[in-house]
Amino acid sequence: MKSKKILIIEDEKPTAKALCEKFLGLGHEVFLAEDGVRGLDKALELHPDIIILDLEMPAKGGIEMLGDLRKDDWGKNANVVVLTNYSDPSMVADVLAAGTTEYLVKTDWKLTDLLDHIVSKVSLDKD
Repeated sequence: MKSKKILIIEDEKPTAKALCEKFLGLGHEVFLAEDGVRGLDKALELHPDIIILDLEMPAKGGIEMLGDLRKDDWGKNANVVVLTNYSDPSMVADVLAAGTTEYLVKTDWKLTDLLDHIVSKVSLDKD
């Protein structure tokens, strides 16, 4: 299995910890940011293979951060999975239109199922 760089931009510590532990356990390199400002900086510096992005965060929310990321030459094609508590259909449509890989609502999942889904969806467990 080829190791991947994963950036988790999430302010909820239990969710960030669970994601981090799952990906580290699979042998991936994991980076954390607790808000959109730090997340954007890390994304543009590290060029991760995947970004897992929450929408509701301090300093700069995920939607604004995603918009800023898409303005960058590298960032316009970055692999982004949105993981949030928002299930508003118009927000889902807007975020998917911004070029995200997937939009996942945290409350729709048990944590273990969510982690397994993210791993399989973005093929992190494959070369």
